[in-house]
Amino acid sequence: MDFWPQHKDFVLRVLAGFGVFLVALIARGITYGDDLEQAQTKNASLAGNLEKMRLMKAEDIVALEEAARKLQSNVVTLAGQIGWNVEQGDVRLAMVQKTLDHLSDKSLLASDYIAAINGDLNAGFGELKAKVRDSLLEEADEVNITVAEGLGFEVITEMQAPDLLKYLAQLELAARCLRLAIKGGVTAFNEIRIETGDPVAVPGANPDFLREYVVRFEVRGSPASAVSILNGLETSTGTVPLRGLDWRRVTRGRSTHLIDARFEVAATLVRPSLAFKNPESKP
Repeated sequence: MDFWPQHKDFVLRVLAGFGVFLVALIARGITYGDDLEQAQTKNASLAGNLEKMRLMKAEDIVALEEAARKLQSNVVTLAGQIGWNVEQGDVRLAMVQKTLDHLSDKSLLASDYIAAINGDLNAGFGELKAKVRDSLLEEADEVNITVAEGLGFEVITEMQAPDLLKYLAQLELAARCLRLAIKGGVTAFNEIRIETGDPVAVPGANPDFLREYVVRFEVRGSPASAVSILNGLETSTGTVPLRGLDWRRVTRGRSTHLIDARFEVAATLVRPSLAFKNPESKP
C-alpha cells in the first residue's frame, strides 16, 4: 500500500504546524532578542544570590528589637533632661511660664503673653522681653547689682516665626542667670550676648534631634558669687552645657573677678524613629 496517497494530508498538516512553530521562534527572537537573554541571565543571577543569603535567626531579631526599644526609651529620657523637649506639649507656653517663674511678680500669666505673640509676633515678644528685663533690673538695682540693658536682645530688629523658640529659650536662660546672680550677690552683669544666627551644630549629633542656642554672660564679682551662678545652672531643671569659660582677676585687694561664660540652651526633638526594621518585613 502506498504511504503517501493515504497519509499526505496528515504529513502536510504536521509540516505546516512545524513551519508555524519555526516562524514563532523567529518572531520571538526578532521581538525580544538580547533583552530576553539578559533578563534570563539576571533572573538566574538573582536566584543564585537568594540561595546564598543567610537569614537572621529569630533570637537575633528579638534581641535587636529589644535593643531598639531601649535606645528609643533612653532618647526620650535624655530629651526630658537636656533643655527643652520641643514635642512635649506647647513648649512655647512652658518656656514663657518658666521665664515668668524667675520674676517676683507671680500674678503674670504665660497664656496672656502667648496670646499676644500669636496676635503679633514681634510686639508680643517685645512685651514679654520688656517685662522680664524691667522686673529683674529693678530687683538687681535694689541689691546694687549693675546689669547691662536689653538682656542681649537689643540686637534683634525683627523676628521671624521660625526663630521664636530659639529666642524664647535664650530669654529664659538670661532670666535664669540674672535670678541666680541676684541670689548669689555678684557685683555686675557687664554684658549679655545672644547669638542670632543658625543653631549650633553639635559635633556628632543628629541636628533633627539636638540643637543648641548660645547665650554669653560677662559677670563681675567674687569667686563665690560667680561659682554660685555656675552651680545653679548645673543643678537647675534642664541641663545647660557650659561651652566656654574665661575667668580672670581684675582688681587687687578685694578678690574681684571677671567671668566670661558661654552657655548653650538645648532643644530636643524626639522625632526620628530608632525602631529596628526587620529585613524580612515588607516596606
